Amino acid sequence: MQTLKMWDPELVPLFPPTTNYFCYFDPRDGRTILEAEKRLLRIAKDQGPFDGAMGFSQGCCLLTGIMEKYRDQLSFRFAVFHCGIRPFKVDEPNEDGSFSSGGSLPQAYEKAESSVAGYIPTLHIPGGGKDRWFEESKLLHDLWKSHDADAHPARYWSHTEGHRLPRSQVANRKIANLFAGLIEEAMMG
Repeated sequence: MQTLKMWDPELVPLFPPTTNYFCYFDPRDGRTILEAEKRLLRIAKDQGPFDGAMGFSQGCCLLTGIMEKYRDQLSFRFAVFHCGIRPFKVDEPNEDGSFSSGGSLPQAYEKAESSVAGYIPTLHIPGGGKDRWFEESKLLHDLWKSHDADAHPARYWSHTEGHRLPRSQVANRKIANLFAGLIEEAMMG
């Protein structure tokens, strides 16, 4: 169970004192990351095909993670990442349940280790300087960015409302226009 002390103060009154509502996985436990990735992959396969996918925070991590590992099993033609974090590298556990890494904490993918750059068109929308994960969102965008002229672009626009979906009409209008361009490119490409 997660305690609410580590989450956005505006959200704390909306949930019980301890809750798992905020997390798909525990970033300190590779097994929970693998379980969450497998759940998302199962949903994508059982309920799909889907033209696109959208994630928020850890959802971006999982979405990118399954695209790193299971791209050939997915139908996504575009993706949107709100306030995202990079995926973690976690190998399958050994037969005895241990990990080859010797139990060290899962590490995030670095640009050189990632294969998603230019794979599909993406839109990245971090929460600006108020978002404590802002730098991590920029690193996620960098994973998707390709310098190949023929690759799909990784669009980027930052709002100023922190680690949440923006609420202002101006921000939402901008996101709607970016989203429309993303879908248009995905459907034409």
